[in-house]
Amino acid sequence: MDREKTCTTGIMIRESRLTRWLPPPVGWMKVNTDGACHTEDGLAACGGVIRNDIGAWQVGFSRFLGICSVFEGICSVFESELWGMYMGLICSWELGTRQVILESDSLEAVMAVQRIGSGIARVTMLQYIEELLKRDWVVRVQHVPRQVNRAADCMASIEGRNQLECVKFIVPPDAVLGALHNDAAYD
Repeated sequence: MDREKTCTTGIMIRESRLTRWLPPPVGWMKVNTDGACHTEDGLAACGGVIRNDIGAWQVGFSRFLGICSVFEGICSVFESELWGMYMGLICSWELGTRQVILESDSLEAVMAVQRIGSGIARVTMLQYIEELLKRDWVVRVQHVPRQVNRAADCMASIEGRNQLECVKFIVPPDAVLGALHNDAAYD
């Protein structure tokens, strides 16, 4: 069940009451992304999972982003979420996907991406995402609850701290298998 409401900015937001991951329509891919700033060591990372219309793993990705500082703005939680969305779009494009549902559990990041082109002040990552969205494809951006985004959360947690490149996983790593199994429990 979904509920719609209008927030103070006038943008329609769909509040999702999903409790499990759902596959995209036939012919589409679903990209779940997440960003994280670890308070214990101050490091930021992002990750995600791309699955097809039957829920089968296509590729996973993870990227170490560097130092995270909410106060300094070096790489905020918001920016790490945007990095995850950006990397998810890049990986989708490289797979040849042209119909994509991009999901994140960060309402702030989803709303920022949905407002691209409205003339609001933007961070650099939003400009990069905007360029990707101009390509010849269909991308839907949706907010999902955290419990629906478990596999992406796992991928954001397995980044290689010595690499500033995106690491792709053709086969699901062991660390994400439990989340994928729970996701597969859809009807």
